[in-house]
Amino acid sequence: MDRNSFHTLVLLTKEVGGLTDSKYMSSSEKLAMFLNILAHHEKNRSIKVDYIRSGWSVSQAFNECLKVILKLAPLLLVNPKPVLEDELDDRWRWFKGCLGALDGTYIQIRVPSKGKPRYRTRKGEIATNVLGVCDKNLNFTYVLPGWEGSAADGRVLRNAITRTNGLKIPEGNYYLCDGGYTNGNGFLSPYRGYRYWLRDWQGENPPPQCREELFNMKHARARNVIERTFGLLKGRWGILRSPSWYSVKIHNRIISACCLIHNFIRREMEVDPLEIDVEEQVEYQQNNIDVVESSQEWTTWRDELAQSIKMEIQKSSMQPPKRSKRRRSTPSTRRTWTPTEESTLINGLKELCVNGWRADNGTFRPGYLMELEDYLHEHHPESGLKGEPHVNSKLKFWKRCYASLSLLKGRSGLGFQYSDGTIIIDDPKEWDKFLKDDPGASNMNTKKWPLFADWEEIFGKDRATGEHAEGPLDVVEDILKSQTSRLSTDMSLGFLINVDDDEYEDEASHGPNAPAEEAENTDTRHNFTQTTENEYARGSPHEHTGPSEKQGEYAKTSSSSVNEKEKGKKRKRVVEDVNETFLKSMAEVMKIFTESQDKRIGSLIEKIGNRDHSDMRGQIYSIIESPTFDLYTIEQRIKAKKVICEDVKNMEIFLRMGELERHTMMFMVVNDKL
Repeated sequence: MDRNSFHTLVLLTKEVGGLTDSKYMSSSEKLAMFLNILAHHEKNRSIKVDYIRSGWSVSQAFNECLKVILKLAPLLLVNPKPVLEDELDDRWRWFKGCLGALDGTYIQIRVPSKGKPRYRTRKGEIATNVLGVCDKNLNFTYVLPGWEGSAADGRVLRNAITRTNGLKIPEGNYYLCDGGYTNGNGFLSPYRGYRYWLRDWQGENPPPQCREELFNMKHARARNVIERTFGLLKGRWGILRSPSWYSVKIHNRIISACCLIHNFIRREMEVDPLEIDVEEQVEYQQNNIDVVESSQEWTTWRDELAQSIKMEIQKSSMQPPKRSKRRRSTPSTRRTWTPTEESTLINGLKELCVNGWRADNGTFRPGYLMELEDYLHEHHPESGLKGEPHVNSKLKFWKRCYASLSLLKGRSGLGFQYSDGTIIIDDPKEWDKFLKDDPGASNMNTKKWPLFADWEEIFGKDRATGEHAEGPLDVVEDILKSQTSRLSTDMSLGFLINVDDDEYEDEASHGPNAPAEEAENTDTRHNFTQTTENEYARGSPHEHTGPSEKQGEYAKTSSSSVNEKEKGKKRKRVVEDVNETFLKSMAEVMKIFTESQDKRIGSLIEKIGNRDHSDMRGQIYSIIESPTFDLYTIEQRIKAKKVICEDVKNMEIFLRMGELERHTMMFMVVNDKL
């Protein structure tokens, strides 16, 4: 980032994000610390020495800048623009209507020991699975960090589609994705079983031999944009190349912030390290895709697209490749398990867990199928159950059912009854949405699942939940909600009121006059005790004094104790008087406060009733037409004016908002979220 871009970012964070200068630290210094930590993965101790600040100040500045950057998500996330008919770029001119590419990447992270099995990837690393979506100019259009490393890419994508602020794909458009995703409406994946990766076409490798290979080659060249984007992102920010000591929630937000600043750098700097110019892209579409599923219609369209590419390049002389025959395993006879056999299998799995057959990553060690087979033969000699395929297929079926039920438990309007193993459906609409996310659970509501509690004990350790997954817009909503709740709790009488009786007792007993009395009483007790002990110790003349002298001593002692009791009663009366005075003053203050609030509310009601709404509309029109909202098209501005001015409450809310809140409201209106 050059100096001009840095100063622009400082201005943007101050004007829109709300970054402020503190008493001893400017906003520029805060942002410089923040970028230094992200770019070089510097520790707090190093930044403290470099900037001559305390560790607490560095931590406060980092958290403040992180929130401010995330607040800019509606401005920094790029709205994708589809490929047009007259596209000249050879990478993209074959894919009309394409919005870009998407893929998942692993970013290493530190998690507690109990969460490591869920975050362990297929390569054995502890990482989070980040879904990234970019356009053809290497700008992020959507990002979803937070899913555990064991989660499949397809599952993360389905979650992104169904989220409130998730990935939006208009009807008729699509993204390019690799073979790990479903080829369906909105997602174009390559042909499986044919060469695909770019290295397969380099060097001495033969050229494409059929339309499927030709399509895969063109697809790989265009989809490689997401790989380049991930490489550029991790190359810029050192904090993404190695695990940090931040919490899981903060680390995921750091990933989102890095993607947002990545977009800002590519927009502001004239020359990027990849030397690709970036232009701001804004487009609005309706009827978004909300389900990820295979489609025969989409497969036919892919075949037609592959054929058109073949005909356009005029590769009619190509011969179909010689494909090796796949070995097909003979289908095993299906067998129905009895409840007793299923219970025995559950007990066998639990014994394996106790005996150390379960690895740290949550999976069972090699050879566990043979152990289960022996265990079943021991309890059911005539069952004929084998580890492969009977036990293996049964475990796969149980894992699929457990995955669906565990996903169902986290949905509002749905639930699970442990007592009888039935699925509870309070809202049929939520059930329909759930089936879009998990089509394989269509008939599960008609059956009972009494083994679910045992499945949780056996399979729940390594099951990814996505509890920390949140996109940049989700973070913005969370920050705004926290600020709103904090603002509502801070609305008080204008001064601090402490109603703790113990503290008021302490204040009464340690008031300005109390120390002298306390010291006097303490000295009296100390002197009396000391003189008495000295006299009895050295055999003083008081030993031989008569009764009159002893009575005089007893009289002095009793009088001092009486004085102490009187002083204690005085202190008690002082405390009671203070408490009574405080309660009376509190009652008067609350009475005045309620009366003033009633008058204020009444005046507001009168003003609202007599207000001319045309003035408010004029203010809203002038604000939306200002240069601040130049990133929105004319159609989007007209739509925002119409939606906001339809309701008086929306107009008042919009006028009372700050700059960032207005941008967020505009974004919600444009995307039909208001």
